[in-house]
Amino acid sequence: MASLINRFILAFLVLLSSCGSQLSKDLSPNRVAEFQFGEKMRGSFILPNGNQVQLENDNGKPTVLIFSAEFCGICQSENENFRDSLRDPQVPPANVNLYTVMVGVPESVAQEWKTDFRLPWAVGADPRRELFLQYCPENITPCTVVHTPKDGIVYRKVDESRREEIEKFTGPWE
Repeated sequence: MASLINRFILAFLVLLSSCGSQLSKDLSPNRVAEFQFGEKMRGSFILPNGNQVQLENDNGKPTVLIFSAEFCGICQSENENFRDSLRDPQVPPANVNLYTVMVGVPESVAQEWKTDFRLPWAVGADPRRELFLQYCPENITPCTVVHTPKDGIVYRKVDESRREEIEKFTGPWE
């Protein structure tokens, strides 16, 4: 019985350790970001319905990407804090393209995440982690990236971000 409990504790600790840590060890620690602050956001990710979001099409609004991992507690907290900070937690901000991008998982997990955490904005998947590694070369979640139509990429943070930090670049969320 003690052996079973020890295995459970070990499995739980391994699960927790994925949050805020590297998702895999296949990258060189000297990898350089493939973007520059001020450049236009590019790339895409997949929504659960199979549609792709092309980041080049920002509709003249700031874009906020919240890269999250399936079992990352900090990622869950960040998404819930953004949701709870909205005037109506069931309606996404109209003046910002807000997306959660699940890293290294199929679209079905993105849909589960959206449902489980009651997120009113689009939640998509980056199953091959290409977009994630383009903007978060440290390979660590959570990672948040902000792009404005006028100034390009203006903010990137590897750790939990707060709405107040992001609104300095996007303006107040409505």
